[in-house]
Amino acid sequence: MRGHKLLKNKIFAIIITVIGGLTVPIDNDITVLMLALTLGFPLFFSKENWIL
Repeated sequence: MRGHKLLKNKIFAIIITVIGGLTVPIDNDITVLMLALTLGFPLFFSKENWIL
């Protein structure tokens, strides 16, 4: 049951990372990707539910 509650965390972390990755070919700059990874990576591996 715990994994089911954390599913939203994983989905939002993947969405944040993908949006950051989509900006790389547009701008030829990875700044937004790095900022997205600083939010998405800890959210993906979090043991607590951060998304309400």
